[in-house]
Amino acid sequence: MKNTLAECGDCDSCCFGKICKDYLFDNPVPQLVQSLERKRCYKKGESLFSCGDEVTHLLALRRGAIKLYDAAGNIQNLFISGQLINGDALHNGRYHYDAIAATDTEICMLETRRLYDLSLITTDFLNYTLALLSRAVYENQRLISVLTRGEAAGRICAFISLLSQKLEENTFPHQHFSLPVTLKEMATLLAISPSTQNRIINELCLQGIIATEKKEIIIINKELLWQRCNFNHFPL
Repeated sequence: MKNTLAECGDCDSCCFGKICKDYLFDNPVPQLVQSLERKRCYKKGESLFSCGDEVTHLLALRRGAIKLYDAAGNIQNLFISGQLINGDALHNGRYHYDAIAATDTEICMLETRRLYDLSLITTDFLNYTLALLSRAVYENQRLISVLTRGEAAGRICAFISLLSQKLEENTFPHQHFSLPVTLKEMATLLAISPSTQNRIINELCLQGIIATEKKEIIIINKELLWQRCNFNHFPL
Protein backbone atom coordinates (compact mmCIF):
# COMPACT_ATOMS: atom_id res chain seq x y z
CA MET A 1 0.00 0.00 0.00
CA LYS A 2 1.43 3.35 -1.05
CA ASN A 3 1.71 6.18 1.46
CA THR A 4 1.45 9.67 -0.01
CA LEU A 5 2.78 11.31 3.17
CA ALA A 6 -0.46 13.28 3.21
CA GLU A 7 -2.53 10.61 4.92
CA CYS A 8 -4.08 11.61 8.22
CA GLY A 9 -2.06 11.01 11.33
CA ASP A 10 -3.96 10.28 14.51
CA CYS A 11 -3.11 11.33 18.04
CA ASP A 12 -1.14 8.14 18.71
CA SER A 13 1.40 9.05 16.02
CA CYS A 14 1.46 12.82 16.74
CA CYS A 15 4.30 14.07 18.93
CA PHE A 16 1.68 15.84 21.09
CA GLY A 17 -0.21 12.55 21.53
CA LYS A 18 0.62 11.83 25.18
CA ILE A 19 0.06 15.43 26.26
CA CYS A 20 -3.34 15.55 24.57
CA LYS A 21 -4.40 12.16 25.91
CA ASP A 22 -3.60 13.02 29.52
CA TYR A 23 -4.52 16.71 29.66
CA LEU A 24 -7.05 17.23 26.86
CA PHE A 25 -9.05 14.01 26.60
CA ASP A 26 -8.75 11.91 29.78
CA ASN A 27 -8.55 14.70 32.37
CA PRO A 28 -8.99 18.05 30.62
CA VAL A 29 -6.85 20.86 32.03
CA PRO A 30 -8.33 24.30 31.23
CA GLN A 31 -4.90 25.87 30.71
CA LEU A 32 -4.03 23.30 28.04
CA VAL A 33 -7.42 23.57 26.37
CA GLN A 34 -6.87 27.33 26.10
CA SER A 35 -3.26 26.96 24.91
CA LEU A 36 -3.70 24.30 22.23
CA GLU A 37 -5.05 24.81 18.73
CA ARG A 38 -5.70 21.55 16.90
CA LYS A 39 -5.84 20.66 13.21
CA ARG A 40 -4.94 23.98 11.60
CA CYS A 41 -4.92 23.25 7.86
CA TYR A 42 -2.54 24.44 5.14
CA LYS A 43 -2.77 23.75 1.43
CA LYS A 44 0.21 22.48 -0.53
CA GLY A 45 2.54 25.42 -1.23
CA GLU A 46 1.24 27.61 1.61
CA SER A 47 3.67 29.24 4.04
CA LEU A 48 3.59 28.27 7.72
CA PHE A 49 6.21 30.78 8.83
CA SER A 50 9.05 32.86 7.41
CA CYS A 51 12.63 33.49 8.46
CA GLY A 52 12.69 36.08 11.24
CA ASP A 53 9.11 35.47 12.40
CA GLU A 54 8.60 35.22 16.15
CA VAL A 55 8.16 31.72 17.59
CA THR A 56 4.85 31.76 19.46
CA HIS A 57 3.91 28.06 19.40
CA LEU A 58 5.37 24.59 19.37
CA LEU A 59 4.20 23.06 16.09
CA ALA A 60 3.35 19.37 15.78
CA LEU A 61 2.93 18.05 12.26
CA ARG A 62 -0.22 15.94 12.47
CA ARG A 63 -0.63 15.24 8.76
CA GLY A 64 1.41 15.91 5.63
CA ALA A 65 4.96 17.13 5.05
CA ILE A 66 6.80 20.42 5.58
CA LYS A 67 9.92 21.70 3.80
CA LEU A 68 12.31 24.31 5.22
CA TYR A 69 14.18 26.68 2.89
CA ASP A 70 17.03 29.12 3.46
CA ALA A 71 17.12 32.71 2.21
CA ALA A 72 18.51 31.55 -1.15
CA GLY A 73 15.58 29.19 -1.67
CA ASN A 74 17.57 26.00 -1.07
CA ILE A 75 15.90 23.20 0.87
CA GLN A 76 17.47 22.63 4.29
CA ASN A 77 15.21 20.17 6.09
CA LEU A 78 12.12 18.03 5.74
CA PHE A 79 9.47 17.02 8.28
CA ILE A 80 6.76 14.39 7.96
CA SER A 81 3.72 13.40 10.03
CA GLY A 82 4.34 12.94 13.73
CA GLN A 83 7.31 15.30 14.07
CA LEU A 84 7.86 18.54 15.98
CA ILE A 85 8.66 21.17 13.36
CA ASN A 86 10.33 23.99 15.26
CA GLY A 87 12.08 22.70 18.38
CA ASP A 88 15.43 24.19 17.31
CA ALA A 89 14.00 27.72 17.02
CA LEU A 90 13.15 28.16 20.70
CA HIS A 91 16.58 29.30 21.87
CA ASN A 92 16.30 32.81 20.40
CA GLY A 93 12.58 33.00 19.69
CA ARG A 94 12.92 33.56 15.92
CA TYR A 95 12.67 31.23 12.94
CA HIS A 96 15.81 30.64 10.89
CA TYR A 97 14.08 29.32 7.75
CA ASP A 98 10.95 29.58 5.64
CA ALA A 99 8.48 26.70 6.09
CA ILE A 100 6.32 25.61 3.15
CA ALA A 101 3.68 22.88 3.08
CA ALA A 102 4.94 20.14 0.74
CA THR A 103 1.48 18.53 0.78
CA ASP A 104 -1.90 19.43 2.20
CA THR A 105 -1.04 19.64 5.88
CA GLU A 106 -2.51 19.74 9.39
CA ILE A 107 -0.63 21.00 12.43
CA CYS A 108 -1.40 21.33 16.13
CA MET A 109 -0.09 24.41 17.94
CA LEU A 110 0.82 24.79 21.62
CA GLU A 111 1.53 28.30 22.92
CA THR A 112 5.12 28.59 24.15
CA ARG A 113 4.27 31.34 26.66
CA ARG A 114 2.07 28.85 28.53
CA LEU A 115 4.69 26.10 28.86
CA TYR A 116 5.97 27.28 32.24
CA ASP A 117 2.47 27.63 33.70
CA LEU A 118 1.52 24.18 32.43
CA SER A 119 4.67 22.67 33.91
CA LEU A 120 3.57 23.89 37.36
CA ILE A 121 0.40 21.80 37.16
CA THR A 122 2.23 18.49 37.12
CA THR A 123 5.79 17.28 36.73
CA ASP A 124 4.57 14.88 34.05
CA PHE A 125 3.92 17.80 31.70
CA LEU A 126 7.49 19.00 32.16
CA ASN A 127 8.75 15.48 31.45
CA TYR A 128 6.61 15.30 28.30
CA THR A 129 8.00 18.62 27.09
CA LEU A 130 11.60 17.57 27.73
CA ALA A 131 11.01 14.28 25.92
CA LEU A 132 9.43 16.16 23.02
CA LEU A 133 12.41 18.50 22.62
CA SER A 134 14.87 15.65 23.11
CA ARG A 135 13.15 13.76 20.31
CA ALA A 136 13.48 16.80 18.04
CA VAL A 137 17.23 16.88 18.70
CA TYR A 138 17.46 13.17 17.92
CA GLU A 139 15.58 13.67 14.64
CA ASN A 140 18.09 16.34 13.62
CA GLN A 141 20.96 14.01 14.51
CA ARG A 142 19.49 11.32 12.29
CA LEU A 143 19.32 13.72 9.35
CA ILE A 144 22.89 14.87 9.99
CA SER A 145 24.00 11.23 10.00
CA VAL A 146 22.49 10.90 6.52
CA LEU A 147 24.03 14.09 5.14
CA THR A 148 27.52 13.18 6.37
CA ARG A 149 27.72 9.84 4.57
CA GLY A 150 30.98 9.83 2.64
CA GLU A 151 29.72 8.65 -0.73
CA ALA A 152 26.71 9.76 -2.73
CA ALA A 153 25.16 6.28 -2.91
CA GLY A 154 25.31 5.98 0.88
CA ARG A 155 23.52 9.31 1.29
CA ILE A 156 20.74 8.38 -1.12
CA CYS A 157 20.18 4.95 0.46
CA ALA A 158 20.30 6.43 3.97
CA PHE A 159 17.80 9.16 3.04
CA ILE A 160 15.33 6.62 1.63
CA SER A 161 15.85 4.39 4.68
CA LEU A 162 15.31 7.33 7.03
CA LEU A 163 12.01 8.31 5.39
CA SER A 164 10.87 4.69 5.50
CA GLN A 165 11.77 4.31 9.16
CA LYS A 166 10.03 7.55 10.16
CA LEU A 167 6.87 6.35 8.43
CA GLU A 168 7.11 2.98 10.15
CA GLU A 169 7.61 4.61 13.57
CA ASN A 170 4.41 6.59 13.05
CA THR A 171 2.46 3.50 11.90
CA PHE A 172 2.22 4.51 8.23
CA PRO A 173 2.93 2.20 5.27
CA HIS A 174 6.67 2.46 4.76
CA GLN A 175 7.64 0.16 1.90
CA HIS A 176 5.87 2.16 -0.82
CA PHE A 177 5.62 5.94 -0.52
CA SER A 178 5.85 9.17 -2.48
CA LEU A 179 8.78 11.49 -1.93
CA PRO A 180 7.57 14.77 -0.38
CA VAL A 181 10.34 16.64 -2.22
CA THR A 182 11.19 16.99 -5.89
CA LEU A 183 14.16 15.01 -7.16
CA LYS A 184 16.01 18.31 -7.64
CA GLU A 185 15.36 19.25 -4.00
CA MET A 186 16.47 15.81 -2.87
CA ALA A 187 19.75 16.26 -4.76
CA THR A 188 20.23 19.71 -3.19
CA LEU A 189 19.52 18.42 0.32
CA LEU A 190 21.96 15.54 -0.12
CA ALA A 191 24.61 17.74 -1.82
CA ILE A 192 24.63 15.53 -4.93
CA SER A 193 24.38 16.58 -8.57
CA PRO A 194 21.07 15.59 -10.23
CA SER A 195 22.93 13.49 -12.81
CA THR A 196 24.79 11.54 -10.11
CA GLN A 197 21.57 11.04 -8.18
CA ASN A 198 19.76 9.74 -11.27
CA ARG A 199 22.59 7.34 -12.05
CA ILE A 200 22.63 5.92 -8.51
CA ILE A 201 18.84 5.54 -8.37
CA ASN A 202 18.91 3.71 -11.72
CA GLU A 203 21.64 1.41 -10.36
CA LEU A 204 19.58 0.66 -7.25
CA CYS A 205 16.62 -0.22 -9.47
CA LEU A 206 18.73 -2.51 -11.68
CA GLN A 207 20.08 -4.24 -8.57
CA GLY A 208 16.54 -4.95 -7.37
CA ILE A 209 16.92 -2.87 -4.21
CA ILE A 210 14.22 -0.30 -4.99
CA ALA A 211 11.77 0.52 -7.76
CA THR A 212 10.62 4.00 -8.76
CA GLU A 213 7.82 5.63 -10.70
CA LYS A 214 8.16 9.40 -10.89
CA LYS A 215 8.35 10.44 -7.20
CA GLU A 216 7.19 7.09 -5.84
CA ILE A 217 9.68 4.84 -4.03
CA ILE A 218 9.12 1.11 -3.55
CA ILE A 219 11.60 -0.64 -1.27
CA ILE A 220 12.10 -4.16 -2.59
CA ASN A 221 15.09 -5.32 -0.53
CA LYS A 222 15.31 -3.50 2.80
CA GLU A 223 18.41 -5.40 3.95
CA LEU A 224 20.44 -4.55 0.85
CA LEU A 225 19.29 -0.93 1.04
CA TRP A 226 20.53 -0.77 4.64
CA GLN A 227 23.87 -2.32 3.67
CA ARG A 228 24.36 0.37 1.02
CA CYS A 229 23.90 3.06 3.71
CA ASN A 230 27.34 2.17 5.14
CA PHE A 231 26.32 2.81 8.76
CA ASN A 232 28.64 1.45 11.42
CA HIS A 233 27.61 2.60 14.88
CA PHE A 234 24.85 5.22 14.64
CA PRO A 235 21.57 3.57 13.63
CA LEU A 236 18.78 5.45 11.95
